[in-house]
Amino acid sequence: MKIAIVGAGISGLAVGYWLQRENYEIVVYETSSVPGGRTRTERRPNSEDIVDVGTQYFHSNYKRTLSLVREFGLEAEIQKVRGKTRFFDDRVNTGSFVTGHRVPYISAGSFWDNLKMSMSGLWMLLKHPIDPYAVLKTPKIDSLCAGKVIKNQFDWEFNVRALMTAGALIEPDPKDVSLLHVIRLMRIIVMTDYLTLNGGLSTLHEKMARQLNVEYNTRVAGILESNQKVVGLKLESGEIIDADKVVIATPPSSAADLLPADWSDEKSFLTQIEHPSAIIVTLFLTQPLENDVWSYVFRPSERNLVSFCVDASNKNSNMVPSGKAALQAWICHPASQQAFNQTDQQLVQSVIKELSKELVDIGQAVESSHVHRVSNAIPQMSIGHNKRTNTFLELMDRRSGVELCGDYFSGGYVECALWSVERAVNNIKRSNLAKS
Repeated sequence: MKIAIVGAGISGLAVGYWLQRENYEIVVYETSSVPGGRTRTERRPNSEDIVDVGTQYFHSNYKRTLSLVREFGLEAEIQKVRGKTRFFDDRVNTGSFVTGHRVPYISAGSFWDNLKMSMSGLWMLLKHPIDPYAVLKTPKIDSLCAGKVIKNQFDWEFNVRALMTAGALIEPDPKDVSLLHVIRLMRIIVMTDYLTLNGGLSTLHEKMARQLNVEYNTRVAGILESNQKVVGLKLESGEIIDADKVVIATPPSSAADLLPADWSDEKSFLTQIEHPSAIIVTLFLTQPLENDVWSYVFRPSERNLVSFCVDASNKNSNMVPSGKAALQAWICHPASQQAFNQTDQQLVQSVIKELSKELVDIGQAVESSHVHRVSNAIPQMSIGHNKRTNTFLELMDRRSGVELCGDYFSGGYVECALWSVERAVNNIKRSNLAKS
């Protein structure tokens, strides 16, 4: 059986790898010249230092991801992120404070503020023991607005906002955030260890891609139907690709463009998913910054571009053997939308000026810089998204010959993408058994 896969991000590569192991004939079609999707690395000029400029880390409860890491011989390359986070806040005398990500103590609040926030989080986790990576069947909390449930301003700023900026790359609006997604982020971000790979997270994608037949720099125009069954692909070059099954593993807006025009309900679901941009400005410094601090969080401000920073030299020191700081400033939505059309030079200058207010003399310490723009960063899980996803998957299951994979079904993470891959692989295997 021949399988045509569109997209060489983690979803497309994993579905190809798992199906190839089952002796299916696999071809992956990728628009760009490299595999990896949002996962990329960048090197400091004239140095051995490398940094992740897309996906930053994965989590210790990523069972499917860790299985792939082991299968490709990368387990020894796993490095745990051990540093702490510095919050800048003018409500504390020193202007900032340092805390860990597990049961953090927030110095900007009182003991009772911290106790209430911890108890509220614990209560939600105990009440809703969900699988954070799957599409749930009866998700009552999917229809609840987090802003109406979490009314305490301290809890919102240091729980919800911290989770949404780091986990969803967006400054949250109380009326748009699903309670389901807040609880999902708590289980992913607060309850796990953060893991990296010494060669960068892209090493996993590169190893998978080398085992597959990937056609790079190849644009797909759309899928082809015959007698209400998907039978292949049409490339933008005009070439027709026959296939027994097609797997679309692209961002939702791109997936919508590939579907037939009369699949209106399916296209509507995909086009309504918000998939905002993000910008990562990496500043390679001539010196270290702080020992044991790997991330910096700034108070929200309409005047500021940067929501938080990662110091890659402390995130994984094996990736930055020089020991010099590699400060990566994240410009999240909506600031990213306004800044996306600025030049690299303008963005670098703005970020240096902004960070110099908190990190003294940083402008004098910048050795080189790199700007990475992500047009489609983390898909947003708005109120009711899980319910809409269930309806969409039921519709897709009625379509013959096509599967869709992606992180946009259940959270925007590698493990969420692999949940969808697992589902697609099982569907293909079942349909193949039914035919035989």
